[in-house]
Formats: sequence, C-alpha cells, structure tokens
Amino acid sequence: MKRLLAYAMALTMLFAVGTVNAQKASKKTKAKAEKTTEKKAKAETDNAHLTKSGKLDKRFKENKEAEKKEAKAAKAEEKKSAKKAAEETKASTAAAASESKATASRAKATASKTADQVDNGSKGPHGETVYTGPRGGKYFINKNGKKEYLSSLKKH
Repeated sequence: MKRLLAYAMALTMLFAVGTVNAQKASKKTKAKAEKTTEKKAKAETDNAHLTKSGKLDKRFKENKEAEKKEAKAAKAEEKKSAKKAAEETKASTAAAASESKATASRAKATASKTADQVDNGSKGPHGETVYTGPRGGKYFINKNGKKEYLSSLKKH
C-alpha cells in the first residue's frame, strides 16, 4: 500500500513538471515565430518609406517610435504573465505535494488502525481511541496522524 502511494505521488509530480515544461516550450516557439514575421514585415516597410533623397519620411519615424513603445509594453506584459504562470505552477506543485503527504499519513493511520486491536476500556488524553499494538503497547493517533504511545506521555 505504501509503495502504491509512493508511486502515485511520484507520477503526479512528474506529470506536473512535464506539463509546465511543455507549456514553456510551446510559448517559446510561438514567440520566435512571431518575432521573425515581425522582422520581415519591418524590413519591407522600411524600404517602402524612403523618400527620393534616401531619407525616411517624418510620419514613418513617428510610427517607428510608437511601435517601439508598444513593443516594450508587450514585453513587460509578457514577463508579467510568465511570472504569474510560474507562481501558479509552483503553488500547484506545492499543493499536490502536501495533498500526497496527507494521503500517505491518512493511509498509514488507517493501516495501523486495522492491524491493531481497539482498547475499549481506555481513551487518549483528548478522548482519542486507544489501540493495542502487536507487542502490547497502547497508543492513539494524534491530530497529525502519528502514533503517540500512552507510556511516553508525562504524568503530572
């Protein structure tokens, strides 16, 4: 049972990492393709706006400056969205890891409950069910899902 949970947790982590890497790769290829098409279009328009004397038209210069500002704004927005995506994936992997730990803890507690006998004659310090282990030790499951033996508790 423990091995099965460990394998499931490992597969979940691999799937999450693989998905993130695939998304990054597809974004990079799209960005490269867009940049090359933009460069080709700019080269064609640069030659079209030359005057007879070989100088650029004033309106064309103004348009170029506006395009540069737009490109800077687009890059800033792209960085912001990439950062947000990275934070979301980090949060989702952390949540998956904590969920798998909790599942493993619950499975461990359940396995120990079914293997050992319940001692109906006594209760834990906060009313927990007390179990008798295979070697006669009495314990209860604490709020963290761990075994806590009654003999280890300090008596006042």
